[in-house]
Amino acid sequence: TYNVNMASNELNLDTAVLRDNVVSIAKRLGYKAGSYTSSKIKINLEVTGVSTYDTVRVLPGTVLSCSNNNKNFTFILRDKLEILPRGKNTIIFENVEVIEGSEFAITYTVDESNEHQRFFVPNSFIDAETIRVFVISDPLNTKEIEYTRQKTIAGVSNSDTVFYVEEVQDQKYEIVFGDDVIGRRVKNGEVVKIQYVITNGSLANAIDDFTMIGKVKGVASGGAEVTIPFSNIDFTLVDTESTGGSEFESIRDIKYRAPR
Repeated sequence: TYNVNMASNELNLDTAVLRDNVVSIAKRLGYKAGSYTSSKIKINLEVTGVSTYDTVRVLPGTVLSCSNNNKNFTFILRDKLEILPRGKNTIIFENVEVIEGSEFAITYTVDESNEHQRFFVPNSFIDAETIRVFVISDPLNTKEIEYTRQKTIAGVSNSDTVFYVEEVQDQKYEIVFGDDVIGRRVKNGEVVKIQYVITNGSLANAIDDFTMIGKVKGVASGGAEVTIPFSNIDFTLVDTESTGGSEFESIRDIKYRAPR
């Protein structure tokens, strides 16, 4: 009787106590529970002595380092930035948003003979909003097709390259593709690459002292890249401090928000 009572409680949002069950019920109501989120900050990046370069680019990866409460943090840039100096000696990358964390990737090869194959992100400390998915259709072709994340099926055709993100067991996340009715189904032998950011959540909030460690490259007319020294790079904070980092949405908050 006790076991039946406990199992019955887990079927209802008001009485469930296990997060997996609370999240599952919330999904049926169309509500997605919040994941960890990365702290963010915007900067202006000024680079001097670039008149001889055709292009100046900031490479993806770690841009800023800092510490807070005896813990070190890194803030990363996820996309390459480029500016054409056009003879100017000084250029400015404005409102560059960097996020706290470290970027990782995992790959899967689609196996249609395995009807239970699923595509998981193997870490629970990720910012789910940072997930990106690429699919390589031809093993001999290294060109990656980036899929578009969707939060609804509205307007999605059977050939659209889209994916969905769902929280599953143990606070992990699963990538869900289409079925050739709602979005394109990934085919046998295709390679799925999932990129994501692992973050420290709110621990990296309220930081206002950073050190520049990112790489800025100057590209000469012949295509040769030169690393621009840090003495030619200066950055200023657009925001007063880093903000936006948070932990998993609590069970209590899910229960309150999902029905509403």
